[in-house]
Amino acid sequence: MRGNYQLVLDNILDLTHVAYVHKSTLNSPQVSQSPLEVEIEDDTIRTLRITRGADCPPLFKRAREDLGDTIDRWQKSQFFMPSLLIGDMRGYPEGSEDLSVALRYCVLNGLTPETETSTHYFWSVVRCFALQDKAVDEILYNGIVQAFNEDCDVVGLQQDMISSDRSGAPLVAFAADRAGMAARRMIRRRVVQEQGAI
Repeated sequence: MRGNYQLVLDNILDLTHVAYVHKSTLNSPQVSQSPLEVEIEDDTIRTLRITRGADCPPLFKRAREDLGDTIDRWQKSQFFMPSLLIGDMRGYPEGSEDLSVALRYCVLNGLTPETETSTHYFWSVVRCFALQDKAVDEILYNGIVQAFNEDCDVVGLQQDMISSDRSGAPLVAFAADRAGMAARRMIRRRVVQEQGAI
């Protein structure tokens, strides 16, 4: 995909963007108002955002019609240096934490830099509900491919803006970028260590 691999990590370490980028698939507007917990330990970053009383995203509704219009939404992730991220996405009927009636899927993300401005992005999705339902296979596949394509568009546009900016100004970070900035620091530290060993 077009974009430096660290831009891709920024994207998947801050899922606030689902409220803006994925309107027809993963959007719950309340996500952008929910706090993101970030835990940093050695070469691992864990994030957790729980949004209670969230609008059920369009894709969740299509894949699990009995969830209801309002859910408790969980977004968990684990980043492992230098470029593996596992996302654990859940939608529970509001007020419940019963997985037997929830929607839960995990996204495995593996990134390999190709050039300064392009990335090989490998991903896979697994779920723990409606395992034998071919219709749900199709709904999730199409919806998640659409969401990943939307991410590719956004990251590509970010890369275009960065590449065309001749000012040399550094990227601006916001509070929601805490996990992405921590990943960038970890990677930078590892690169410096490896260059020193040569």
